Parts: sequence; C-alpha cells; structure tokens
Amino acid sequence: SFLDAGHHVVLYSYDTIDRVPEGVETRDASLILPEDGDLVHERTGSPAPHADRFRYLLLARSEGMIWADTDAYCVKPFRTLDGHLYGWESDKHVNIGVLALPSGSPTLAALLDFTGDPHAIPPWEKPWKQREMAAARDAGEPVRAIAENWGVWGPQAFTHFLGETGEIARAMPQAALYPYSFAERRKLLMPGKDHSDAITDETLSIHLYGRRIRKRMAERDHGLPDPDSLMGQLLIKHRIDPCEAPLADWPEPDRDAPFARVYREAATGGRQYAAAAPTEVRPLDDVVAITTMKNEGPFILDWVAWHLSVGVTHFLVYTNDCTDPTCAILDALAERGLVTRVDNPVTEGERPQRVALKLAETHPRVEQADAYVVMDVDEYINIHTGEGTLTDLFRAAGDPDLISMTWRFFGAGGVTGFQDRPVPEQFVRAAPLKVRKPHQAWGFKTIVRRGAPFTSIGVHRPLDPTTDRLPHWTNGSGRKMPEKYLAKGWRSNVDCWGYDLVTLNHYAVRSVESFLVKRDRGRTNHITRDQGREYWAIYNRNDKIDRTLRRRWSRAEPLRKALALDPAIGPLHDQAVAWHRGRIDELRSLPEYNDLYDHLAARADPPEPRPAVALPPIVDPAPTGRVNAAGHPILVGRAAEEAYQRLQAAHQDLGRPETAAAPLPRKRVTIIARLGHDAPFLMEWLAYHRSIGVTDVLFLIEDGDDPDLALLDRLRSLGYADYLIAPKADADDDPRWAALDKASAHPLVADADWRIVMELDEFINVHVGEGTLGALFAAMGEPNVVSMTWRFFGNGGIAEYEDRFVTETFTRAAPRFIPKPRFGWGFRSMSHRSAPFETLG
Repeated sequence: SFLDAGHHVVLYSYDTIDRVPEGVETRDASLILPEDGDLVHERTGSPAPHADRFRYLLLARSEGMIWADTDAYCVKPFRTLDGHLYGWESDKHVNIGVLALPSGSPTLAALLDFTGDPHAIPPWEKPWKQREMAAARDAGEPVRAIAENWGVWGPQAFTHFLGETGEIARAMPQAALYPYSFAERRKLLMPGKDHSDAITDETLSIHLYGRRIRKRMAERDHGLPDPDSLMGQLLIKHRIDPCEAPLADWPEPDRDAPFARVYREAATGGRQYAAAAPTEVRPLDDVVAITTMKNEGPFILDWVAWHLSVGVTHFLVYTNDCTDPTCAILDALAERGLVTRVDNPVTEGERPQRVALKLAETHPRVEQADAYVVMDVDEYINIHTGEGTLTDLFRAAGDPDLISMTWRFFGAGGVTGFQDRPVPEQFVRAAPLKVRKPHQAWGFKTIVRRGAPFTSIGVHRPLDPTTDRLPHWTNGSGRKMPEKYLAKGWRSNVDCWGYDLVTLNHYAVRSVESFLVKRDRGRTNHITRDQGREYWAIYNRNDKIDRTLRRRWSRAEPLRKALALDPAIGPLHDQAVAWHRGRIDELRSLPEYNDLYDHLAARADPPEPRPAVALPPIVDPAPTGRVNAAGHPILVGRAAEEAYQRLQAAHQDLGRPETAAAPLPRKRVTIIARLGHDAPFLMEWLAYHRSIGVTDVLFLIEDGDDPDLALLDRLRSLGYADYLIAPKADADDDPRWAALDKASAHPLVADADWRIVMELDEFINVHVGEGTLGALFAAMGEPNVVSMTWRFFGNGGIAEYEDRFVTETFTRAAPRFIPKPRFGWGFRSMSHRSAPFETLG
C-alpha cells in the first residue's frame, strides 16, 4: 500500500525475509539497535519494547523519516507537519504505529532518555505504585517496568511526554491513522460492514492490529477472511492470494473453498467483486423506470425531475382507476417524450402491480433499454459516489449486471399537514442503517441491465433465472450478493446489506394528511392488507437524521422548475394539489379517517432525548439501633418497619433446616463465569474465591481473540482455571444458553461436586466461621442448593479507574432490605451434584 501511494519504503530486519515486494529497500536493523533479546514484555514474550526503542533511535538518526508498523495500511500518501505525524488511537492514548518526530523534538529526547533505562519508573504511574517501585529499586531489586505493563515504552510513554512538552497539540484525530481502535478491530473482518463513519476523507492509514487479526483469521476464518470484509477487499484490491501467502497459524488454507476462488480470480486478473480500481462502464444511455400509479398527482413532478437528474431517461407508468389529475400529468409528460403511460384496468382481486409487470416484460421501451428498475413514486434513488449518477454508481460497483438498493424508511418527522414541497426536502428523519426488524425494513429494489439472465420482471428483483450461476450482482455497497439470491429473495440480510454507494430512500408515509389519501387509494401489490395504524408503525421511522439526498436536491431544481413552467404541465400539477387537499378534507369528515388522523397526529412528533437524571448524593441512613436476626440494620421509615415485621413473621414460620447426617462431598467446587475484557479484575476475583474453597474456574469467552486470552493461557498452564470459546448462537437465541450448554460437558463442570454460574463483578461473602464455603454449608445444615441474594455496591463517588482491589475500593452498598427495584434481590444459586437439576442456569 505504501509503494502504491508513491512512498520509498525501507524495511529493517535482523534476518533475511522472503517475498519482500519489488521496490522495497532492505536494511540491517542491528545498525540501529543490536538484537540482544532482553527488551521483551515478559508476560507475552512480545518484542514490543524493543520495537518502541528502535523507532525512537531511528527517528533521532534519520531526519525526515516516517516510521510505520507493518500492520499500518496506507490509504493516502503521508505528509508530516513540520516533521510531526502521529494520531490518537483512543480518547486516552496517542499511538506510535505511524510516527514521525523531528530530531530536535523535546518529546523524542524524553523518550530516548526514558527508554534508555529499563528500570526507569514511569512518572505517570499512581503515586503508591511509584513508591513501591522506588522501594524495590532502593532495596537492590529494581522492577523492569516493561516486564509488567503493556505499552509502557509505547503509547503510555509517548502520550505522557507529548503532554508534558505540549507537542500533543499536533496529534491528528483518531480518524486519520486509527479509524478503528484496538477494541473495534474485529470490524475489519465483518462482511458487509459500512465503514463510512470511521474511514473518512481525513483517513491516511488504517491500523490492522496484525498479531490479533492474524490470530483471529486463523482460528475463525481458516486463513481466508470474507472477501466482503474490509480485509478481504484490501486483499482483492492489491491482488494478494492468501493461499500463496498463508498465515503462520494456518499454513494450509483450503484452496478449493469459495473464498479461495475469489482471491485467486482477483490475483490472476479475473473478475474483481468490488471496484478496487476505476472501471469502464457499459453505456447507460437508456434507463427505464417501471412503476404503477393511482392518485399520486402532487408527487409526480418532483419524482420525475430527481430521477432524470441521476440518469433515468424514461418512465413506463401503468395507471388504474385514477380520480385525480395523475393520468393528465403523465400524458402531458408523454408529449415531452419523458413518459409512456399505459392504462392498466384490473378486475376485482387482481394485483395491479403484478399485472403491469407482466405486461412490461414485452414492452419495447423495456426490451430496448440498457437497464430498467421497478420502483414506486415514494422511492428515491440516493447515490453516494461520484456526482451521484447511475454511471457513477455502476463504475464504483465494478459495472455489475444488477445492483440491489436497500430501502431506508423515512418517517413523517412530526409533519402532519400536506405541503406542496419536494418530499426529500420535508422528510429527513429515517430508520437506523442497521435495522433488521421488522422484515420489511431491508427490502430492496434492483437495477437490471439488459442481458441479465432472467426471463421475468419482479417487484424487487428479476425472476426465473436462465442460469445456475449467479451473475455479476452487487448490493448497495458494491459487494457481491450471496448465491442464494439467484433463486429467490426480496430483502437484504446481514450478509448483504449495504449503503456505501446507494440507498433507496423510501418515503412510505409522508405527512399524516397525505397518508389518509394513500390509505384511501389502496395498495397496488398486497391489495388485501390495510394501510392503517400497523402500516404507519412499521414505516414511520424517525430514529436518525439523513439529509444526504436533500443536499443534492439542487441538481434536480432546474428540471423541476422547467416542468412547473411548462404551460401544459404546471397547471395540471396545481390541479392535482387542489384535488389532494380537497380529498383530505373529505376524508377527515369521515369518522374512521378523522379518528386515524387524530391517532397518528398525536404521535407524529419524533421522541425527544430524555433529560439526564440527577442522582442524589450518597447519604447514610440514620441508625435505628435495631438489627434483624442476621445482624443487619433495619431501615428507617414506616414502610421499612412494616416490611420488617412481615419479613420477621415469615422468617419464624420457615424454621431451621435439618442437620445432615454427614457433610456432602465438596472435593471439587467449580465456578462457571463469562469473561470479556475483564483482565484488570480477574486476579483478585480468582484469588479470593480460591481462598474460600473454590477449586476450579471455567471461563466462557465470546471471542477467540479476546485480549484476556494470554492471561487465561497462563492460568490454564498453572492449573488454576480453564476456558472455552462460547459457540455462536442463532440470531433469536440468548447466547448465554448456548455457552452454558457447552460448559456443562466440560470435565471441570461435569465432574464437579458443587457448581455455580456467576460473573467477575460478584464476590461470595460468607459471614460464618472462617468465611469459607465449608463453614457456610455446615451452618446451613449441609443443603444441596444454596441461593445467595445480591447486594449492590456503588462507585462511592470514584470517577476514575485505578489498579486497586475492587473489594477495597468500593465499600458503599445498597440497604439490605431492597425489594425494589426488582433486581435488588436477585440471587445466584450453588447446586450440588445430588440436587435434582440437570441444566445450568
């Protein structure tokens, strides 16, 4: 990527490296820093501290040099600002994956001095930690900071000294060099992901987090990332075949896998599945929009003007039973050569749209066109690439045979009354981009080139394929559609949705008043389904603001004004507006429609954000001097007193459990716990529970590339714990159940005497004997199930994270009598293998 951007690239190494790209200069790294093997991170064995010092020395000796990690992907040529180039990777750290500093930089001088002493005490550490390290140094046992903390010579030191010198003001925003942070790295491998929010015009480089991403590609993708992921697209762009350059952790990827064939075709000059380079586009001189209309008069001119501006050249319109000036407007447009109108009389029970599309299959305007698209007058093609034309769209998508454009629903946005203004100017509130439910939300419409291997025209896509191979068919992001769509499918799914290149804006409801007319008109496809409150609830989406089409509306304005000034067309539009207003008045005079209007208008305004809740200060309740049987204080107030009396009465009725004849076996006590980015808290939690009698822990992690994995591997080797990677659950299933089902078969669980499912923010606090589980079971009469009620602990006003024991830091808690909220008295249960339960919960 750096060679393609025009950079001279120098690769430093200690050993000979094979397959170095032609044009890369190689140099001996020992000329900068000899390799002695001493500067490594002890826990992981990573040479990161060595690489950190290496780059600082290199920059000090090479004016004008820019350092780039080999997992930095160059998007645009790099340029320094007075010798500086670095950027934020998160809101806390400036990363050093891409780095340039002038040789006279005070930050660089401080870094060279600090990294010159492996026992230097980090000045940004907590005071108590610095005192500990100083004491160890004075005792003759200095601590190597690089052995303990990840990044201590890297982002931690760099960010600290930048702040001290003031050069942090030159740090570029995150979008420039690290559009995805370390925590977001998996998005690099997500197929169909829309990257436009992260990778912007500011982006110079994309950090690929090499070690972690390579490990994930090996374990999850078997060495072949999805071609529709960002990583896959970059491989295709640079014609790299992963089978010819396999990962060390997956040295023999399946060369016959579908993904392997995609990469092989790209690497050998075959078809590229997305436009990685400019593409020659077949002519789109004649593009026909096919539609059906009934009583759409006020909206026709805006819709026609817009689509003429993006590249549609003709409109084939089938009309039935119009009572407004729709037919007259279309006939006037036909006189200007823009429209062909066809009467489409239907009998009762027939679907006007289906009848029309069958007729359109043999219409000369369609047969002769370069491409066609079936769409409605409330749908607007919104192209996000180039100048916003169909030719730009097809070029960016690689000149496919078909492009399916996913709907985005636009709601009323609080507009109740009809206005004679362009729809895209009035309505800018829309559904979220990723909204799989309800199922209508990701419907699509398809632009179909002449010659595409289908014999029938469908509402959403062509039908009846004449081939068993998927043609060149892409989604709205220019990515290949899945093979299953050859036979059927009318809506996008998680594996093929995308708005990078084009969105089909769907203004299905417009204003509340216009919606009444729409309901009165009836549907052209699903004719038996009412367009009432349920329809409104589905299509009236106001979650987000989207003004992308409105910003381009100026391109349609000259055409729209020309149509309005046409003496045959303009007056007909005015008549249609008057008819529409009159019909609204007529409908609102009917109780059924007026009730519908009142119902929808009362709910038309999009919800406002809720104001922040002001939390009361933490206040200790005044002591009452009384305690219950367990020694817990009684809350003040009449309600608490009454609750206490009821609880005491119930407690007396329960009696004490019978004492078992002998203790139940408890040689193996196992905790099953979910783990996700909890490493700073794991050691205290594990040590504490082993101290009270837990013998084994099985951690469930959701990702084989979890940053806690190195720690878990070490604990496994020491016999303190084991872990499983939780299986993927179906979309509608709770992932916890699938994980627990898998955990049940693990020997640490299957062979356990006692077992409990809990989290790392929960600590079992035993109040009897020596505080062990054995003392607890004995005091309870050796039960085979024990339920332990939660007590919530708050942050006590502590705002910042510190590396201290959780149980020492947070000591302020909820009252013991807290039946509300309902979570207040949640509990966890330990069960013995003799208990009559088979399934973990």
